[in-house]
Amino acid sequence: MAASRWTALVLVPLLFAGLIALRWSSLDNPPAWDSAISVFPAAITLMKSDFDLPALMEMPHAVDTGPNTHSATLVTLFVATILTLSGPEAAITLLHLVNLLLLAVLGGMTYAFVSRYAPKGVAFFATVATCSLPVMVQQASDIYLDLPVAVAVMAAVMAADSQRPATTAIALVIATWVKFSAIFALPALWYSLRNLSSRRRLAAFAGGSLLIALAALPQILATSGVALGAPGVWTDSFYLFRSSFIMLLLTPDIALLLVLFAYLTARSRGHGTPDRAVRWIVAAFLGLHSLVIMTTRGTAVLPRYYVAILPLITISVAILLYRRSHRVAIIFLSIVTTTSLINSSGDLYPAKDSDFYVVAERSTRAEDLIALHEIGARRLEQLSDRTLLVDRQMYFRLSYPEMQYVSHSPEDIVPVSAHSLDSIPDRFAMVIERRLGNPLVAIEELALEGGWHLEREDLSAGPYTSELILGTRQRSS
Repeated sequence: MAASRWTALVLVPLLFAGLIALRWSSLDNPPAWDSAISVFPAAITLMKSDFDLPALMEMPHAVDTGPNTHSATLVTLFVATILTLSGPEAAITLLHLVNLLLLAVLGGMTYAFVSRYAPKGVAFFATVATCSLPVMVQQASDIYLDLPVAVAVMAAVMAADSQRPATTAIALVIATWVKFSAIFALPALWYSLRNLSSRRRLAAFAGGSLLIALAALPQILATSGVALGAPGVWTDSFYLFRSSFIMLLLTPDIALLLVLFAYLTARSRGHGTPDRAVRWIVAAFLGLHSLVIMTTRGTAVLPRYYVAILPLITISVAILLYRRSHRVAIIFLSIVTTTSLINSSGDLYPAKDSDFYVVAERSTRAEDLIALHEIGARRLEQLSDRTLLVDRQMYFRLSYPEMQYVSHSPEDIVPVSAHSLDSIPDRFAMVIERRLGNPLVAIEELALEGGWHLEREDLSAGPYTSELILGTRQRSS
């Protein structure tokens, strides 16, 4: 056991160095998508207000183009601290390095965990398979919540496996402080108490669960009322529930691991292995996200959400395959690793004609979309003589220059939602990504109908494209 721990410790810096070499080009990427409309605006606001968290939590949510989203998370507080200590430009690179280190640490934990139940060779291949999955690598290249949750949940399960309930509870408190949906990992606490009598186990679990729920309470209060009580929720929920399965089909590697995990755990009798606890955690994860879909305006279960449970699934599959055949385990994990490395840019995934980030972030192809967003933001920054009509994503990119999309925030920025614009300005500029639901497409149609003169400029990065439109009202003679 001690030898395995030392090997795991040695693996961490080696994995970290390898990830830096692999993702060197992403170290100066600005925060993307959800991070750019939640964690970073909140962190920047904290930095500018001397960490006045109560004032931040009274501000509008991202839905209303405000900075109060994920305001109370541990990640937001950490990002705000790094921004304050190092300055915005250096902070971006430092935070990328921290995220790569998290994946390296997760790899070391994977090795140590599998080594408890399988030979070192199986543990090594399970580690490489976990760290090479395209969605894992991409999340390590981003600065957001899902990878820190994965590390905390893994720590909780490892502690539970060693029957250390106090450590398990602390890890779960950290996980829910990062993202309150991490409460799905509560079965780990129950598993850690397995040697207690039924009455003492239930009492300890209830007390621990209350402590963990309290860690999530500030985030729940900060977001309450934003998503709840949506009209037509059941119709929307059916669409979102169906979309979850469509999203899963867009990442067949994740789907395959889930199916194989379900099959192997169904056939397993849990002979001293943690797969039963992991089974309940995965079930709670899927159940919680289904509940969120059916009671809020939440989104489908996006590919990156699975980052929180993928290491546990890979570990369970590796251990259970080894119990059947050492050779089969090595071959399967080698295939997963090889396929992941070949597919790092998502070239083997089913094609989907969309520049929406939820699809792009399934692989490192997301870098091209981030580059496109940078190009669009910089072009709009140059057009200070026009009113800039922007969607919510672009609004945040332009309004917070600390994120490094622009050098300064333009003055005349108008965020446009589906029904928020009463009239079109005489001179405007906008960058359109032609995806479903983009409100700027409706503005373009109204401008054409109203006789505006539209100049167009194509923008592109990799396979992704957008269009810069300059609109000028034509004066009647």
